Amino acid sequence: MDCCQWKGVECNTTNGRIAKLELNVEQSHIGPWQLNYSDFIIFKDLKNLDLSGAQISDCTKTDQ
Repeated sequence: MDCCQWKGVECNTTNGRIAKLELNVEQSHIGPWQLNYSDFIIFKDLKNLDLSGAQISDCTKTDQ
């Protein structure tokens, strides 16, 4: 499965890694949630992260 074809995902054309994620939610049915920004460490080429409308209530970091 090629995640680069998913809605809201754009990949680097050179290496195929995720470069942009759009995780915005216009009508969230889950309500506020807590973002752990350590979850995004694996995205080495991520240049753009859209969380607009995501109803984030807090942001934390897991020490690794």
